[in-house]
Amino acid sequence: MKFGFRKKKKILIVDDEPDILESLSRILKRAGYSVVTARFGDEALDLAIENKPDLIILDVILHDISGLHIAAKISEIQHLKNIPIIFITGMLSREEMERMHSVIKNRTVILKPCDPKVLLKTIHNKISEIAVS
Repeated sequence: MKFGFRKKKKILIVDDEPDILESLSRILKRAGYSVVTARFGDEALDLAIENKPDLIILDVILHDISGLHIAAKISEIQHLKNIPIIFITGMLSREEMERMHSVIKNRTVILKPCDPKVLLKTIHNKISEIAVS
């Protein structure tokens, strides 16, 4: 390893909307992150296990499974349970927020469409929190 070389932080993005997935991926790659993407829940879980990302951006509502369910499964896996998750959603009802409360605990929720600056700052803060602890 060369002096001054830092490994790119890896982020798993999970969203069933191809345009959102592409947009977020492009933003994060330009910001210097390594990106892995998934459109389905089972694929997301497999990729998380295989890649052990530094952070996960997870859509709350997916076609095949709830993002909350994926987050709950991730929290049960020893080597994944401390990975920060940022939930993103375009629609969030009061009932969904109440259901999310037990799953999200101290996790962050960002509404779509995301402001890229806010998203990047949130990602940086979450990854920095893990590095410090």
